[in-house]
Amino acid sequence: MLNVIVIPLYKKNLNEFERISIQQCFKVFKGHTICVVKPESLDLSTIFKEFPFDKMVCFEDSFFEDIHGYNRLMLSPKFYESFLNYNYMLIYQPDAFAFSDMLNYWADSGYDYIGAPWLRPLKKNTPFNRLYNKLKSDLYIKFNVTQKGLPKSKQLYNRVGNGGFSLRNIKKFYDLTISEEEMIQHYIDLKNPAFNEDLFWSIEINRKQKKLNIPDFLTAVKFSIETHPKYAFELGGNTLPFGCHAWEKNLEFWGPIIKKEGYNIPSSIPLISIAICTYNGESHLVEQLDSLVNQDYQNKEIIVVDDGSSDRTASILEAYSQKFDFLKFYQNEKNLGYIKNFERALSLCKGDFIALSDQDDIWDLKKLSLMIRHFEEDKYSLVYHDSLLVDENGNSLNRKFTDRVGHIKESHKYEVLLSNCIAGHAMLFKRNLIPFLIPIPIGVTHDHWIAYNALSKGKVKFIKALLVNYRQHENTVTYSEHLSEIKIASNDDLKKIERRKLENDLRIQWLNTFKTSRLNTEKDILFLDKLISALSTRDDKYFSIDLFALLLFNRNKVYTLFDKPLLSKITRLYKESIGNKLKLKRL
Repeated sequence: MLNVIVIPLYKKNLNEFERISIQQCFKVFKGHTICVVKPESLDLSTIFKEFPFDKMVCFEDSFFEDIHGYNRLMLSPKFYESFLNYNYMLIYQPDAFAFSDMLNYWADSGYDYIGAPWLRPLKKNTPFNRLYNKLKSDLYIKFNVTQKGLPKSKQLYNRVGNGGFSLRNIKKFYDLTISEEEMIQHYIDLKNPAFNEDLFWSIEINRKQKKLNIPDFLTAVKFSIETHPKYAFELGGNTLPFGCHAWEKNLEFWGPIIKKEGYNIPSSIPLISIAICTYNGESHLVEQLDSLVNQDYQNKEIIVVDDGSSDRTASILEAYSQKFDFLKFYQNEKNLGYIKNFERALSLCKGDFIALSDQDDIWDLKKLSLMIRHFEEDKYSLVYHDSLLVDENGNSLNRKFTDRVGHIKESHKYEVLLSNCIAGHAMLFKRNLIPFLIPIPIGVTHDHWIAYNALSKGKVKFIKALLVNYRQHENTVTYSEHLSEIKIASNDDLKKIERRKLENDLRIQWLNTFKTSRLNTEKDILFLDKLISALSTRDDKYFSIDLFALLLFNRNKVYTLFDKPLLSKITRLYKESIGNKLKLKRL
């Protein structure tokens, strides 16, 4: 039987953990075909010098941009068609680890799909409880029980299994990607992190009729382990499985075992601090905290500072801090206000990287793991992602955050001068930025201030993945200063002109604030002075030639947040340069 190991790579350099994983792959699977799958444009010449891959298959770059792209690839006939010369493939992500060559053994076992089971240890592990939870999970799957449009977690109870180290019957998968095209397309269109490709193959494909032969979890733990490794190891009879996935996130368990294989384990992975400021946020706080404490990134701390809440917020936080030792809860003796409270939270963070959290959103459980990877290229000072807008009840509004505010394209600080697209809840930045952020000035929102300084210190990277469900309700603190989104409540033209003047005054205020950044160059100060001057005199004119010329000359730096053609940009510049004197004359 001819089988193949498939290693997906999406970047040109490996970290130490990934290097160990791939070294072990080549050590264990001598005599098997080892194939790398990569984006078309990615140059892997450095990695190829170290690892002699037998085969390389390239796919469109879009398949590797984010989770959704990878899901599309792994649910496409194009992917499996590339390997029809083989019987089975072992997907071996660069965070997997194989302990022995059992590939042919498992390929001969008659299963179509195997991956590490999503284990759910029970507090009371009695025969009755096991049976009750098994029956409940079966019913939840059969009737697709959901909560707020997402599958209830009970559907995953001891199900098989994770795709990071998984065996797949290539011909069977290829045939199903064709025969179930409509089902797959519907699944892909959901565009939610809860609908990953391994969940499709584990649960969705067999929901109404068995189409893949998948083992039970007791068999699967002998194939691979990911979650709850100690518990899984015991279930497997205290013997090593064929392999494991995400081992670097459970170094306390896997570290000593992998050291025995002859590897020096890197001492640590970076500490990420999650800073969250709370005030009377009991309504959605538990949901937010659950998505933080359950992040799959292991080396994290959560710093929560409450600013004198009068509801149940403090008691909720106290309970979580007692349950999770990495969650540190602080309560101010008196109300400091948001900016000072945020400064205090930042000052308490000890991490190498800082993530900011609101008190009412929901994070994807892989958010930190996915974001930290992008800092392996040292040029980035900040990375941020897209978000899904949801209503107060967590229901999708079928709109992304970037639909409203655009996103960074060229990584130039001038991109955020007239509006901001980098929301606090979406950013992860290096600790060495903090000295340039504190004290946070009053004349600008904290996320806008962070964005400007991050772009001054290095580059900023945008990733398309929707990693937060961003709740919209009357108490949501959003970036209302993004001028294209400010709504005019009245149709009165005079009031619109007054509002436009207020918007312009607000811009001038934050531009003057940006001038105080210690990361500015003389050239930056000169440009800011010119822009402030042009905006300050615009409304006293019919049309500001100075403003139009300045913005036109710098259009590729100032107006890149939206993918617009040149004519559209110039039209926007023209409208921006019209003075209120002309608008008043038209009344």
